[in-house]
Amino acid sequence: MREAQLRHAKHYLEVLEDANILYLEPALEIAQRLGNFFEESAALTNLGMVYRNLAQPQRAIEYYEQALTIDRAHGDRKGEGTDLCSLGSAYIMLGENESAIQYCEQALAIARELGDRLGDNDALNNLGAVYAGMGENRRALNFYDQVLEIARAAGDKRGEANALGNKAVAFKELGESQEALALMQQQLEIVRRIGDRYNEGTILGNIGVIYSGWGEINKAIEFYQESLRIVRETNDRAGETFTLGNLGVAYKRRGDTSAALSCHLQQLDMAREIGEQHAEAAALGNLGVLHATQRETERAIGLFEQQLALVRKLGIRRDEGITLWNLSLAFEKMGNLSKAIENAQAAWNIMREIDDPETHVVHEQIVKWERRIG
Repeated sequence: MREAQLRHAKHYLEVLEDANILYLEPALEIAQRLGNFFEESAALTNLGMVYRNLAQPQRAIEYYEQALTIDRAHGDRKGEGTDLCSLGSAYIMLGENESAIQYCEQALAIARELGDRLGDNDALNNLGAVYAGMGENRRALNFYDQVLEIARAAGDKRGEANALGNKAVAFKELGESQEALALMQQQLEIVRRIGDRYNEGTILGNIGVIYSGWGEINKAIEFYQESLRIVRETNDRAGETFTLGNLGVAYKRRGDTSAALSCHLQQLDMAREIGEQHAEAAALGNLGVLHATQRETERAIGLFEQQLALVRKLGIRRDEGITLWNLSLAFEKMGNLSKAIENAQAAWNIMREIDDPETHVVHEQIVKWERRIG
């Protein structure tokens, strides 16, 4: 039943975007015949947005690049800034972080040159997102602080809530969970006040993560279940994949293996269906951990290796370190200490680079294994 609902929702989205394409392509042709560069650029940009919404970032880039060429040729600096920011977003989806940063920095420079606060905000948000996605959360916080200042100055409650949420996630990733929870509670208050159910579901899930980190598993599950109810109500499928993953981890910690496995398998299937590679990587890791605890070590290693290839493709340094660490533990269980040390050393190097709070744990284990080898 659930799979049928997902296929229907996906088909409905595709129908809507197909309708947009049917409208925009003739509009583009008309603008080209009339030599109206402004309308031509707008149609190209909107077509790029349609394909980005269809999770086809490479196709979106083709349209954004055409719009950029036109806007530069006619000296439309604001349009150029918008095009560059859109290209940055598309490259973030592709996991090509260096290209994303390059385009977003150019967009930011133009927005500040023009005094374009909206363009400034969009470029800063993208830069924060790409650095956070790379595990460089201190750098991400610098951008999110600027976004928060802009939102508060403009009285933009929705923008303020989003900036608070992004800051909260960055602090959580840095291990500063008390600060993260305080920011999430501020964010939750704002979204409930403005009736933003979509983001309410996300925030509840994030609060669940905090309580899970503190070992308050039953409380975490309560937040995850409330989050799952809302993300399903709002058809937030990406949010549902992550919530299912978090629920699976919580059930595992509570000792409910069957519930955990069910959640992780749903997460993996849904992530692959909607093309959400970050969630797919998380699901592979979750399943790997579950099979490792069940002493299905070879199967766990296969899942971790799939996850490692994917997080490297996406440029997620923090998850690369965690996956290498999980691989090292799995190889240790198989009695292969040389492979365990090799993977743990690689994990340690990444964790030191990104200032991960668990770096010392990995180093201590490497020392113990090296002593065992003699």
